[in-house]
Amino acid sequence: RSSLVPHAVSSCWLYSGFDLNTEEKEQQEATEYIDEVYSEIGRLNEQASEQILKVEQKYNKLHQPFFQKRLKLIAKIPNFGVTTLGNHSQVSTLLGEVDEEALHYLTRVEVTAFENIKSGYRIDFYFDESPYFKINFSQKNFI
Repeated sequence: RSSLVPHAVSSCWLYSGFDLNTEEKEQQEATEYIDEVYSEIGRLNEQASEQILKVEQKYNKLHQPFFQKRLKLIAKIPNFGVTTLGNHSQVSTLLGEVDEEALHYLTRVEVTAFENIKSGYRIDFYFDESPYFKINFSQKNFI
């Protein structure tokens, strides 16, 4: 009994049990070459991702002095954290009255991308002494 059921090999179909005519063989070869081209495209995309990651890492380091300047300037503005977060369209919907009161003690927020940017970033929150927190520092990792 010959099998006419296709057997998947990558994205091409091979038929067992009968001979392929010339046109079918050409189509089969073309399909196999398409798979090879997709593999090459995938490898190129991986190389591009690696290069993009290196550029992002480079510019994250170059941004740091500006972020430090910004932190110093923000420190001069009273209630900057609560005002900024309270006016943010998405964050403000998550804040309750007690949250907003606690945010009055927020003095600094720092965001640090992990060395391997693909793995995420960390947000550090610094607070003045307050009745809301036993520890003046909180950290959240986003992976």
